[in-house]
Amino acid sequence: MAPRQDGTESGTDAPGVHTVRVDLDAGGSPSDAVVTAVASVRGEDPTALDPLHESIDGDALDTLFADVSDDAGGYVEFTYAGYDVIVKGDGRVVVAETE
Repeated sequence: MAPRQDGTESGTDAPGVHTVRVDLDAGGSPSDAVVTAVASVRGEDPTALDPLHESIDGDALDTLFADVSDDAGGYVEFTYAGYDVIVKGDGRVVVAETE
């Protein structure tokens, strides 16, 4: 994955699937990573997207995944801006086109 200025790393897994890894030490947050990843997949500026809170409570998401680690389990799955989003306990945010 390639490092980004916003504290995330980004990569493409398969056609229509995009993964971002949240780096909390660099000030990244899961909620910001979701918006950044979806905007990137859509080719839009993050400010052009609907507010995240219309799909999920961003503060709750950030609290739930405040301490990420490579061996952490658990995930949250939801739809945002027309994409299926999975936030994983290891710090990955996966964005896939809805079917």
